[in-house]
Amino acid sequence: NVFFYKNMDSIANYTINYLENNYKKIKQNPNDKIRKTNILLHGENSISNAFVTSSPRRSEFYANARPESSHFLHNNNWIDLLVNHEYRHLVQRELAYNNKFNKIVHFLFGQSTASALSRFTMPTWYWEGDAVDFETRESKYGRGRIPKFTLTSKMNKSFNNNLKYDKQVLGSYKNKTPNVYESGYLMVKYLKDNYGIDTFNKIVNKANKQSYLPLPFYRALKKETDLNYKKLYKKSLDEKVDYTFESELKSIHFRKSKIYSDFRYPIELKDGSVLFIKQGIGSYKEIHLIDGNAKNNKLVIPGMIKDFERIPYSNNVVGWIEFDKDPRWDKRTYSVIKLFDINKKKIIQKSKINFYSSFDLSPSGKKIVALNNNLDGSQSLLEFDNEFNLKKSLNLSGGVYSYLKFISENTMIGIKTSKGIKSVFLLNLNENTFNYIKETSRNLGSPNLIGDWLIYTSENKGLEEIFFFNILSGENYIIPGNTIGRYYPSISQDEEFVFFNEMTKYGFDIKKLKIDKNFFKKVVFKEDLSQTMSDSIKKYKAEKINPLFDFFRPVNWGIIDYGFGLKGIDYFTLGLESRNLFGTVVFNGGYKIDTRDKKNKRFFGVSLQSFYPIIDFSIEGSNDFYFQDLILN
Repeated sequence: NVFFYKNMDSIANYTINYLENNYKKIKQNPNDKIRKTNILLHGENSISNAFVTSSPRRSEFYANARPESSHFLHNNNWIDLLVNHEYRHLVQRELAYNNKFNKIVHFLFGQSTASALSRFTMPTWYWEGDAVDFETRESKYGRGRIPKFTLTSKMNKSFNNNLKYDKQVLGSYKNKTPNVYESGYLMVKYLKDNYGIDTFNKIVNKANKQSYLPLPFYRALKKETDLNYKKLYKKSLDEKVDYTFESELKSIHFRKSKIYSDFRYPIELKDGSVLFIKQGIGSYKEIHLIDGNAKNNKLVIPGMIKDFERIPYSNNVVGWIEFDKDPRWDKRTYSVIKLFDINKKKIIQKSKINFYSSFDLSPSGKKIVALNNNLDGSQSLLEFDNEFNLKKSLNLSGGVYSYLKFISENTMIGIKTSKGIKSVFLLNLNENTFNYIKETSRNLGSPNLIGDWLIYTSENKGLEEIFFFNILSGENYIIPGNTIGRYYPSISQDEEFVFFNEMTKYGFDIKKLKIDKNFFKKVVFKEDLSQTMSDSIKKYKAEKINPLFDFFRPVNWGIIDYGFGLKGIDYFTLGLESRNLFGTVVFNGGYKIDTRDKKNKRFFGVSLQSFYPIIDFSIEGSNDFYFQDLILN
């Protein structure tokens, strides 16, 4: 079953169609038994995410929060990516559940204990590494095909940062370490490429069968490949990284510290200073300004920024989007646009809450145009004046729109993605007309326009490259000398230079290149503009759920809680816990056996969380006391 908000029926119908047409290939083996799992689609959210969890067993998609970044979504459909990745997690969990010992644990103690057992069986990097490898291996897209996805690992190896396995697992406050998605993908890919998918599956299945023993995956890996985790990690880096980071370009700024921090999304202002976002390890994003002396000055620390890989700016006003979480409903996160005056050094305007994915400021600063994700899965272009009074709304169709950016007061450039094809367009705001200037099956991002030249980023020989596309001739060019990858380009005020980010040992630095056509090098691609068509769409019946649906759903039983002290077990609880699919009705009751103080007690509680005040009722007692409580939160 797929559960969804009202007006999201088209997204729900597409989701269940894609699942039914693809679930067999996502399995380890097509005939593997996978229990039916409920999927919840959330529409009121601005965070691009999804997850699989237990108690109760389900998967939840933030279906309308499509990411803009070409470094995340590639040319993929958001729902396709979520299904491929999250259903693979369900397959991983079911491979654990289908073994006898895990089933016994589930039968005796419920979902939480059985789920914890499966997680402890495998290393943390296995879960995301295998899911990312699948989404990459089985499609034309996937994060593993994007050069930036493994950039941290490449950087660490190239600069001899001595990033050993233990350090990448535990993290570092000084060096940038890859997350479990990146390092996991590299290790899983190495195993599958060099030992075969069958051997990898054999390691996984053997580990699940021995979940009652310590380090089952480690021992299975050692037996099948003669590798331990440290050797595997080193070999995966040696295979993936085959070049060094060498650049003759100097940064336009100085660094005060050698602790890792990124200087991202450079944009030149009229006075020649450069605006950018700085973020270090474990820190908030900060908006900074580089002056004419290459000195870095902090402007403002925003709240939790929604990152769409550029900084809107016009006439000394800079803007950003912040997440605005609903204080009551944890699955509802809005977004809000804020404008900051650089001279006054204060926020001067703030939009109403909505589900914005990106926005930009016109050259005069009098117009604000935002992309908004609607609850029915569609997108709208909203045009405001500089005080956020709505002037026009344009419904967008035929694909997913991103990277909208002003190139003149009434013209915007942007990207539309549909069925694996990206199309760069010019939008006339006065006439609401689209003029398409390039179509490609390649992963294209960060478009800019100078006269007849389209500037964008895409992959070239394993590196992120800045391309110069002549609209009249249809030819692509690059500026030679890229050995690291050039990211997030923007054009200087005089249109003679391109600013961009380049990775260094201490993070992304800001550099610039002169746009000299005499040094251009022509690049020829073979384009495949055949669209990746989805399978035929079947119309499934949608029904309004009964409020009493799933009112009582046992998730944990037997020993549901316990505690240890210096002398052993202090207490353990025998009981039952019920939680409905949406987490709005929770029951728990049982008997707590206190082995230390010998004061056993009985208890029962219920929590009703479908109303604005959360109603919690609990009652507990023993032979010498009785307690009752009712709380409205």
